[in-house]
Amino acid sequence: MGKVFEKVSENVSFGHIIASTAKTRYLLSCGTSNWGAWALLAGLSALKDEQLLPSDEFETEVLKNIVAAGAVDAVTRQNELTVDGFPLECHLDILAKLRLTLENRDNRRLAS
Repeated sequence: MGKVFEKVSENVSFGHIIASTAKTRYLLSCGTSNWGAWALLAGLSALKDEQLLPSDEFETEVLKNIVAAGAVDAVTRQNELTVDGFPLECHLDILAKLRLTLENRDNRRLAS
């Protein structure tokens, strides 16, 4: 977030502590880093005409495995099926919306 360091510092709780100073050409702002990675995968999926997003089953299994290994959520500090304070269901909903966006794009292309 080096691109918007001052804004984050001024407008986000503890922004002066959590804002990155790393300079970037492009900024992808997301609620969690997972969502940012999925957004990039969705973009690559569109460019390659290939579904690259992970399945719900894969994401669920990954989270269950890291929780079983003792990982804790960075926000809640609990050993639970959450990421950055958001429950698994919320993450799966984000994935579903990204998939739907790609499907709608494909449907529009087919209709033209």
